Amino acid sequence: MSDLPVTARGFVNTWQCDENDHLNVQFYTGWADEASPHLHAMLGLDGAQFRGVAVEDSIRYHREMIAADGVEVRSAPLQVTGERLAAYHEIRNGYDGTVAATIRRVTLCRSLDSANAPWPQDFVTAAQARQIELPEQARARTVGTRPLPRPTLAQAFAAGAFETGRGTIHAGECAVNGRITPRAIFGRMSDAAGFVWQGLGFDRAGMREQRLGTVVVEYRCRYMARLGTGSRFVLLSGLLTATDRILHLVHFIYDADSGRLAAVADGVGMKLDLEARRSAKLTDEDRTRLAGRVMMTF
Repeated sequence: MSDLPVTARGFVNTWQCDENDHLNVQFYTGWADEASPHLHAMLGLDGAQFRGVAVEDSIRYHREMIAADGVEVRSAPLQVTGERLAAYHEIRNGYDGTVAATIRRVTLCRSLDSANAPWPQDFVTAAQARQIELPEQARARTVGTRPLPRPTLAQAFAAGAFETGRGTIHAGECAVNGRITPRAIFGRMSDAAGFVWQGLGFDRAGMREQRLGTVVVEYRCRYMARLGTGSRFVLLSGLLTATDRILHLVHFIYDADSGRLAAVADGVGMKLDLEARRSAKLTDEDRTRLAGRVMMTF
């Protein structure tokens, strides 16, 4: 959608690329973090009084981005009601204009003292005048087929989830409001990926020898309880379904002190043929093994 305003521009650095030699998933989310304040400002939001806090992202990854690619983000409002704004962010290769990822982000309006507040009327009027329909390419596929569960830590373990991450949130992972950024949430889930696949019985070392990697093509995440600098967390993951090509995965991030669910996400993972740069089918052995690892229904 070339008529949408540019809300962010940048560059893919080598340090942002992962073991598959392409831009890691967390940085696509990070571009939405960069673009959102610019979209809000274009719609007239007074940043001295209000800010938007992301509460949900739905992301589809369409094409790889590699080191030295230019990045361009174009954005538009989708719907605004009360304190809730749904917006569209289209992440493109800045050199040839191809769409690399699409994001539907929901933000809530907060006053500077962190109280809930409705969006100002001038902002609502401007957003309604510029709102668009969500493009077909951005509509959720697999991740939109069921509600996101919200189990307790004990319930998630009992249902078949297993630990894939544990750590402490650093200041560099948090925004100016002291809350962990969506990009950092995705970074922690990305860091867990190896343990997810290994925990589901895949031989990661053997896959590397066969020039097979893993990739996520779709994600949906809801951000709930606040995690800030120094917060300890534990991350659990599990398998919802599997077909001949995809694993529908779920991740739960808990505050390790309170036990509260801080974020929940589901995503679509695939094997990646690193030579052909295409998805690879799961083997019959993979599918038989995975059938016994599907989580119980909450």
